[in-house]
Amino acid sequence: MKLAKTDIPQWPFYNYGYAIALMLDKSEQSNKRIAVLSKKKSMQEEEAFPAALLFMIHKNTPAEELHDTIRLRDIMFSTSLVRLLVHTILQHHNLALSFFGTNKHLFVPELQKNGWDLLLLETSAPYPELQETRVELEKKLGITPLISRIKVIPEWEKTLELLLPTKREKTAGTKSTSRIVYLIDPKYHHVQPTLQQSKDGITWSAGRNIALKRYSDRSLQDMSEVDEKIARLVKQSYSYNGSSYYMNATEAIACLAGYPLVFLASNPRIPVEIVEEKPELVIRQQADGFTITSNAGAPDSTILITWETQTRAKVIHMTTQQYTIISTLQRVKTFPPEAKERLLELIKHLNGNIVVHSDLIGDQEQLPTIKGDSRIVVQLLPIGDSLRAELFCKPFGEVPPYCKPGKGAKSVTGIVNEEKSLATRDLDEEKRFKDAVLADVERLSDDYDGDAYVFHSPESCLNLLETLKHRDEIASIEWPEGVRYRIKHYITGDNLHLSLTGRNQWFDLEGELRVGEKTIMTISELLQACRHSKGRFIPIGDKEYLSLTQTLKRRLEELESMSVEENNRFRIQQFASPVFDNWEEEGIQLTTDKRFKDLQKKIEKASRLKPEIPVTLKADLREYQKDGFEWMARLEAWGAGGCLADDMGLGKTVQAITMLLHVARKGPSLVICPASVLPNWEHELRRFAPTLNVYRLNSATERQQTITAMQPGDVLLATYGMLVSEEKGLTGRPWQMIVLDEAHAIKNRTTKMSKAAMKLQADFRLILTGTPIQNHLGELWNLFQFINPGLLGSLEHFTERYVQPITQLKDKSCQNQLKRLLSPFLLRRTKNAVLDELPPKTEIIRDVELSEAEMAQYELLRREAEMTLADATNGDQLKIIAEITRLRLAACNINLVNKAFTTQASKVETFLNIVNELKANNHRALVFSQFTSHLALIRQALDQTGISYLYLDGSTPIRQREQLVAQFQEGTSLLFLISLKAGGLGLNLTAADFVIHMDPWWNPAVEDQASDRTYRIGQTRPVTIYRLIAKGTIEEKIIRLHHTKKDLADSLLEGTDLSHKLTREEILELLRQE
Repeated sequence: MKLAKTDIPQWPFYNYGYAIALMLDKSEQSNKRIAVLSKKKSMQEEEAFPAALLFMIHKNTPAEELHDTIRLRDIMFSTSLVRLLVHTILQHHNLALSFFGTNKHLFVPELQKNGWDLLLLETSAPYPELQETRVELEKKLGITPLISRIKVIPEWEKTLELLLPTKREKTAGTKSTSRIVYLIDPKYHHVQPTLQQSKDGITWSAGRNIALKRYSDRSLQDMSEVDEKIARLVKQSYSYNGSSYYMNATEAIACLAGYPLVFLASNPRIPVEIVEEKPELVIRQQADGFTITSNAGAPDSTILITWETQTRAKVIHMTTQQYTIISTLQRVKTFPPEAKERLLELIKHLNGNIVVHSDLIGDQEQLPTIKGDSRIVVQLLPIGDSLRAELFCKPFGEVPPYCKPGKGAKSVTGIVNEEKSLATRDLDEEKRFKDAVLADVERLSDDYDGDAYVFHSPESCLNLLETLKHRDEIASIEWPEGVRYRIKHYITGDNLHLSLTGRNQWFDLEGELRVGEKTIMTISELLQACRHSKGRFIPIGDKEYLSLTQTLKRRLEELESMSVEENNRFRIQQFASPVFDNWEEEGIQLTTDKRFKDLQKKIEKASRLKPEIPVTLKADLREYQKDGFEWMARLEAWGAGGCLADDMGLGKTVQAITMLLHVARKGPSLVICPASVLPNWEHELRRFAPTLNVYRLNSATERQQTITAMQPGDVLLATYGMLVSEEKGLTGRPWQMIVLDEAHAIKNRTTKMSKAAMKLQADFRLILTGTPIQNHLGELWNLFQFINPGLLGSLEHFTERYVQPITQLKDKSCQNQLKRLLSPFLLRRTKNAVLDELPPKTEIIRDVELSEAEMAQYELLRREAEMTLADATNGDQLKIIAEITRLRLAACNINLVNKAFTTQASKVETFLNIVNELKANNHRALVFSQFTSHLALIRQALDQTGISYLYLDGSTPIRQREQLVAQFQEGTSLLFLISLKAGGLGLNLTAADFVIHMDPWWNPAVEDQASDRTYRIGQTRPVTIYRLIAKGTIEEKIIRLHHTKKDLADSLLEGTDLSHKLTREEILELLRQE
């Protein structure tokens, strides 16, 4: 019968014979075959047990373990053949078990009757009383029994063999290529043997765990005496689900005392020290009697494992007698003075059994005593990417043992200069020191896992190192062997040397970080390191760091954020040069060329400029408006552009007109604005600056000729649409000053309008907007690319350096850097800050309860939308917008999405109730909706009630807009219905003192702009703003979004929190029913 290498015959007699053949061969190949077969799952089968039993005997398995295995596997209830063979094997090895029965020879007649001579020969071999039968069969068959060829090893010899290491030959002078190490988890009391590989015998692989079943075979190469000893601790247990292997961890750890190849399971690079101590007693005389303490404490077993730290364990192995003595003595806390004689008797009785330290009699061993060191040892242990900090005391200073501060025995023993000594601890002092150190550890750590304080980054740990460096009188840091963070140099501004050299619109940045005469890093390396390091510590090698002062780190972060990297070189845009103010005062060595110096002088001169208000200005500027004009004039003086982002209604237009007058003599100016506000610009210019020559490009018959003919003192007004249609003419000539009003119109860099704006030429560029960030931070880049090209780098640079960290990571430091970079060029004031005379403003959200019929229709639409968009992606914008818009229309009036629904809308009813109150109390209101279809239904309702109103939307011609505004201001109508997008900008409607928003828009800034058509300079009455919100609909969730939509602009302009674009998940959340 030919078998594969991993096969074994399944018939019991065959596998019995096959196993004996392998055992008798004694070759290395057969031994390996036995090891492989022993691990096969098929060996757990009942039919294979004869072979499994023989293999266990081959490994010198103790008799007791063999018997346990037979019992656990219920072999006594197996088939007759299996039981017969097992009984034969045990009888041959003098291991017979009584449960197989006393009538052990009943099988003979049965085998003779069936003619099974070969089986009878084999099974009769171990029994002396069956020798005649055996001899007859040997003559008949011409063979001897297989079992009789196996040499029976006496139990005493097997016992000695177990205690001796296996003999393995090793070529002299060769280094081991494998080794067994032990990974220990102190918390869960677990020991894992691990096989490591090495090519040079010096560096070792991470290793792979050794299965206990394989380990118990003791067939691995290069097993040491300790390995053999621990392998013999592996036991096999059986159950109905099969067998498993286990090892007593306490016994294994005791075996590893003094062994060097023990490491921490959570970090296998860190060695674990296991030391062995003999049990000892210390008898000390106190004021009230005698105390007896032991280094074993109050043991609960003969082996005591004490983990002093995560990397050091103490093992005390006691005899049963020693355990009994120590446990008994621990029952009495203090022995009275009259017990002295009996204690002396006890000491003499124990001599030689347990070491006793006592000052009761002179001939006993007395230990030299020292005052314990109370300083706190902060032991730092790397675990994964984190560090764990535990607090200990080492009463003997540099040497163990370790103690918990303020806890435990008042005296401990240890080895000092190879002499056993006693240290007396001051537990109260230890506790005081611990409390002081703990305050720093808790403040600087990131977490506490119940056992230790956790530092998730080197940064927080290095802060601790730096703090404790100044507290060495009460604390020190201790690292495991081979692991240590080190602060190599402490760096201040004096160590940084920079140079700036002008090139086109940029300055090339070079420099280095020096300690003494040695260059530690170039500026390029330093800035790249700063980019990846969030704190003050810069890595310069393996666990080595530079410690920067907070001021220097902040300066370097500013420098890195504003600089642009190309081919490992950094350059700075000229508009960013003000950031270098005061750097030299902080010790930084800054070398600059003539061009940089000239620019600095120009900026300094501009900062001292006190421009006079033009005498031809026909307006009395408020103080903040004068400040705004001076700010613009200073920027213009050194060649930078600006963004005036004052709150709506604070007079951005009059401030810009003042600046137009200031530069009028130098050349013509261009104002680009929305069509809706162009008439207002013309009106304001003629009113406040009558000396300027104002031209409207849309009124010119020869537009190109009009553009070319512009002279100093001329101002040309054009719409954004004309910027595109007349791009060639407007961008083909220089302008002294260009104003973009409502400049968020160019926020999208991919539009023709934005691209045309970037081509405009001007000495001074000014943008006006109350909302520089309408939706997301990326819009800011395009606006500043217009006024100060290159200030924010490329869009990719801006996104990587600012947008992602601020919007995704909520990085406040990055946010502050951007704010500092923009602050010279961005001016924003709010009404609350500068206008004390504005009347109060009240904002009211009026919840509208929809009728049951309306809610049923709305809920049907909501479910349809949720199902439709469930599989939508962020790319399905049109589908998403369509579904969301249907829901928003339904929340306004079901009739807008279902013409068959003719019942009066609840929102219209609420609106009419408000209007009747306004009419009764002589108030007038602006009514905004983003949907002209919604306004149409409102107009129908107003027509039916006879309430007067005016109406304006995007289709209203410019001239008619002016007439409508004038009519409303004169008081001809109670209401002014306005499309949100068409009338939210540039209109002055202070005749109204109420504003009603019929439906919420995504961006609250747009609504605020619309409300500020009446809440602005010139308003003398309190203003009330109503927002009508349909309960239980998408409108409620839009209002919630308002709280996070406002924050993006405020974070840069006023310092509050952040926002982001709506994602697909957020949109789906809007659709879900709460």
